Amino acid sequence: MLSSLFKITFVVTSLLVTPTTSCRCFQQPTVENSLADEANTEALRVRVKNQVYPPGSDPRGERYYAARVKAVFKGEERLPSQRILIKTATHSCGYSFQNDTVYLLFLSELEEEAIEGISTFGLRPCDQNIMWDALDAEEKGTLKGYRDNENMGGGI
Repeated sequence: MLSSLFKITFVVTSLLVTPTTSCRCFQQPTVENSLADEANTEALRVRVKNQVYPPGSDPRGERYYAARVKAVFKGEERLPSQRILIKTATHSCGYSFQNDTVYLLFLSELEEEAIEGISTFGLRPCDQNIMWDALDAEEKGTLKGYRDNENMGGGI
């Protein structure tokens, strides 16, 4: 009896403390999605319109989705619509960008909020602690790259 109770307790404890290995980084897109994140104290709203790239558009065979992103920060539109490529979780849990189609003009004080807004929608990396490399948008108009806590390198 005591042995059975120990086994049950061990199983329940194991279920409570075992970290999950699954990664749900991507939700299937609809034609058009919009959200207003009411819980965000900065009142960020992100509007995303997804379009699946045609098969064969990426030479490596990975699945990319194009997204039009419009962010509103503190009631003021600060970011114009941007065209970004987001790599789906079928390959890795992170973002991927290409210089020829990415023209991100994230202001330094908006970088974190913009990422969180997209995360709420489901287009997010597994690791929420994504840090952006320095941007030189005014001169080059492109994102130099990204890195995460393990310094796994950028997607340019």
